[in-house]
Amino acid sequence: MHKSSSVLLLVSSSLLLHASNVAVGAEMFLQPWEQRQVPAQAAGLLADVLVDVGQQVEQGAVLVKMDDREQLIARDRAKVELGVVKQRLQHAQEKVALKAELFEIAANAFERAIESNRTATDSVPQAELEKLRGAKQQAKYDLSESKHELQILESTVSLKEQDLHSAECELAKRTIIAPILGEVVDVHIRSGEWIEPGEPLVRILRTDKLMVETLIPSNATIDQLENMSVNLIVDMPNHPSSEFTGTIDFVSPEVGAVDGQSRIRIRVDNSQMALRPGFQVRFLKPLPTQ
Repeated sequence: MHKSSSVLLLVSSSLLLHASNVAVGAEMFLQPWEQRQVPAQAAGLLADVLVDVGQQVEQGAVLVKMDDREQLIARDRAKVELGVVKQRLQHAQEKVALKAELFEIAANAFERAIESNRTATDSVPQAELEKLRGAKQQAKYDLSESKHELQILESTVSLKEQDLHSAECELAKRTIIAPILGEVVDVHIRSGEWIEPGEPLVRILRTDKLMVETLIPSNATIDQLENMSVNLIVDMPNHPSSEFTGTIDFVSPEVGAVDGQSRIRIRVDNSQMALRPGFQVRFLKPLPTQ
């Protein structure tokens, strides 16, 4: 392998005792830690594009605003309808409580009449007894009807809450926010354009951390490599062979059936923004083997 594309790792002295020259993959390059192509979530007219290329954005920052007047109206209507049904529900709850109290009064009056006739025969005339029985049955029916009305209103409130949630979701789709912290590197649209769902709007790269991925022989164990610090040589414009530190934060448990190699990922701190994705990377020392 050509020297400029060889991959070398700096490892601890104990592991270096077992180190040997190993074949490593092709040229290695720094990659962004995260990148997102932010799509449209709904069809509509673009009202405003709030970012431009080169701009740093926080996660959750508003990138694009779509025309949302219809969705605002739908959301507000759903709020009003829910409020009306909740008021009816409150009235129905009060009605059930009243009907339950009236049923208890009627039932107690009927039971007292029955008990009175047990202690003193015909102390309450039969006609009066039947009247009290009828009042109890009517109160029971009224209570049942009120409870049924309450159940319907409870279901209606649940449906209206779902309608409001749906309207709020449709409204939220018209405000496109940044899914990650990073730099805007592409803006594909302009204000006043019509867009369709899934259409790419903005691309964001997170570069305060970078990564390098490569393959290593699988005879070095995962425990030996994970969280190991490595010194990287990065070929920067006007500063070739600049040295930086990285950390192995992932070692794949899979081993290639043909080449017997495993994939590793090295995390590189770039909080000073000295590095850029695409810079070529070389490592400093051979990989450990057993």
